[in-house]
Amino acid sequence: MSMNTLLENISMALTSLRGNTLRSLLTMMGIIIGVAAVVLLVSLGQFVQTGIRAQFASLRVDQISVFIFPDESGRFRPLRMGDVRRITEQLAPISTFRVMPQYDETLNILHGSREVSSTVSGVTTDYLFMNPSTIVRRGRFFNQEEVDSIARVAVIGTGVAQRLFGTTDPIGQGIRLNQTSYQVIGLASAGAAGGISGTGDNFILIPLTTAQTRLSGERLVPDERPTTSVVFQPTSPNPDLNYITSRITDILRELRGIDSFSGELDDFFVLFLGSFLNTFTSIINVFTIFLGVTAGISLLVGGIGVMNIMMVTVTERTREVGLRKALGAENRDIVLQFLVEALAITLIGGVVGVAIAFTITLIAAALGFNVVIQPTSILLAVAVSSSVGIFFGIYPAQRAARLNPIEALRYE
Repeated sequence: MSMNTLLENISMALTSLRGNTLRSLLTMMGIIIGVAAVVLLVSLGQFVQTGIRAQFASLRVDQISVFIFPDESGRFRPLRMGDVRRITEQLAPISTFRVMPQYDETLNILHGSREVSSTVSGVTTDYLFMNPSTIVRRGRFFNQEEVDSIARVAVIGTGVAQRLFGTTDPIGQGIRLNQTSYQVIGLASAGAAGGISGTGDNFILIPLTTAQTRLSGERLVPDERPTTSVVFQPTSPNPDLNYITSRITDILRELRGIDSFSGELDDFFVLFLGSFLNTFTSIINVFTIFLGVTAGISLLVGGIGVMNIMMVTVTERTREVGLRKALGAENRDIVLQFLVEALAITLIGGVVGVAIAFTITLIAAALGFNVVIQPTSILLAVAVSSSVGIFFGIYPAQRAARLNPIEALRYE
């Protein structure tokens, strides 16, 4: 097939579409709506997936956290520092770790006549590394010397600072926890991570040793000091985090005497955020595919409309087909003529659909929704619309090619 023949067929197709403008537009509507829907819904799915990943990006998805809660009888058994050490030792053949025990309590905090309730967390100097979204806005974080000396210092969240101090600078001020005075040395915000236990900026951080002795009321040897949660950060290359999570669960059941085979429930929870991210990503991928398939149904309906109108076109132009065949046109020339016309309808509809989708995303962006059309979704939509044109245009084109030229010339 020569280039001249192809250009001639394209010219004939465009002339035919211009001659029946309203009918052509109505035929394209199904394709336009279908393509716009596919592009928008696929982009929406990718937008949601990007948003979820952005939320997880503020957290360390390679961390494994252990949380302790009351058992079935309501008894709370904190995890002891000796248990944390034994877990780390048993995991040593699998990976090396950065470990951060934590001790949390919800207390009333006093400053002068003001009082607020907040989560007070005893943490180590690794806290900022393990929670990169938490930022010290003013002052400083406590150091290892203050942890070792059980110092009474505190880093407070901006929410607590506003409620306790108003517009007064909190750095260097004193607060009271459990009737004991602490000096505020830092002001912090939790960022996207939401702070301690999802409390936003209403948190207070003090040295772990201080919390374990002064808040718990227990003056214990180091191995007996309590923790309410522990974060394990693998430092070995390419650790199998799912397996490590399973191992930590088994070790904890052994240390705490929990027989899961007899139906005894755990009084702890092991959280691996990476598994949640993978689960969310899988769900969003399935959801995006579902939306794309749902939108693709309108493309199918549009394709049926294209086939229907092409059948009408073949009937209307029967004498034209007969005349072309009488002048020497071969069957493949007739097939190409009508196939190009069907393809032109779907391609133009696809381009208009993409333009509509792009316009909608601009409106969404102006309203604060950062939905971006992905090039892959445009290519997918154009490829699908082209395929629809070819698939649903073949039968009418072949029917036109099979017409007997003599009978076609007699057609009224």
